[in-house]
Amino acid sequence: MYILRVYLKGLLLLTGKSGDSVKGQKNSKVNHTLLKRNLVNKWLNEMIENEVSIEEAIEKLKALHSELGDLLISILIKKLEDKNVRIRSTAAWALGVVGNEDTIDPLRRIIYDPKKSDIAKAAAITGLHELGEDIDLSEITLKNPVSVFKYLV
Repeated sequence: MYILRVYLKGLLLLTGKSGDSVKGQKNSKVNHTLLKRNLVNKWLNEMIENEVSIEEAIEKLKALHSELGDLLISILIKKLEDKNVRIRSTAAWALGVVGNEDTIDPLRRIIYDPKKSDIAKAAAITGLHELGEDIDLSEITLKNPVSVFKYLV
């Protein structure tokens, strides 16, 4: 959590928008939400581009959640519609880790949407399971069940 605060403050100081004057720059407001969205995007990209242990991923995710609160959840819900299936899948899993009752319906919509990929459905199922939700797997249609096993392995 401390590292995220330092990172945010550093970004604010570099852009000169922290409210503190930097090298004579005038004070100006910063779009904190945009900076926080960038933190979430950075975390998502790190998760899909690097081999990160589940423990490390959860630790970083919980630190982000501690720092951003419900904003993290709303950003992750929006990421469920991202073009990149790995982003969508990671967001679905992350919502299972830090989510609340607001995350259940978006995750359920994924698993029952015939247009969603099997990988996205598997991630949404995982997220719902992490939230303690009961899921009737017999009602879920998969295009290629083997792809789900590859995702889970």
